[in-house]
Amino acid sequence: MLNCKNCKYKNDEKCKCELEYEKCGTVFDHTLNVLDSLSDEASFELQIAALLHDIGKNEKTSDNLDGKKRFIGHEFLGSKLAKKRLEQLKFTTDEINKISFLIEHHMDVHKLEDVSDKSLRRFIRNTGKYKDDLFILVDADGAGTLFFDKTKKEVVSILPKTSIQNRVKDLEEELRKASEKPFRYFDGNELMKIFNISKPCKEVGKLMKIQNDIIDEFGVNLEKNNVLKIMKARYLE
Repeated sequence: MLNCKNCKYKNDEKCKCELEYEKCGTVFDHTLNVLDSLSDEASFELQIAALLHDIGKNEKTSDNLDGKKRFIGHEFLGSKLAKKRLEQLKFTTDEINKISFLIEHHMDVHKLEDVSDKSLRRFIRNTGKYKDDLFILVDADGAGTLFFDKTKKEVVSILPKTSIQNRVKDLEEELRKASEKPFRYFDGNELMKIFNISKPCKEVGKLMKIQNDIIDEFGVNLEKNNVLKIMKARYLE
């Protein structure tokens, strides 16, 4: 059995959530609920992503080893299936890129409950311009996931990821204050001079990646001398 974050049961115990909650409806029912949960202002791409977000839930991703139905990796398969179908329907490249991205990453937000600021900064960078619509899709996905609460005798749904969104907003504000452009302690030319690199090459890219990792881990308020010490140590590893 997989560990449950809700009731913290261990592998040799019965999940409390399985005893108290019973999932309602089929994947199709869920999809209709997700679409109903979107506002009228939702973008066209977001609506299509909601329609297709669980298209990868089929026999290829189905798993029932622990007695509970799961679809492991359905988001990755779903993104590929959606992209192929949208290309056939002559969607634009921008529309296909956005829709397939939202589908592929709609499970990522569920993994951010207890992560570090470093992981959230990386999430902000990786999701870029699609981040806001991704949160809207995930909240609609949760609102459209219905369970019957056996204790309260009523249907409930998954709550919005408000705490994660608030943390992301705080970190975005920190980065915005640091610079209107993508923040860097050192630009490429400075790094070439410091590390005695004569011309642009893969080593400069390696140094820039190390710098991005440091920003993800520690933020944008370090002294440049301390950043340089960390960079030198990691570059020589």
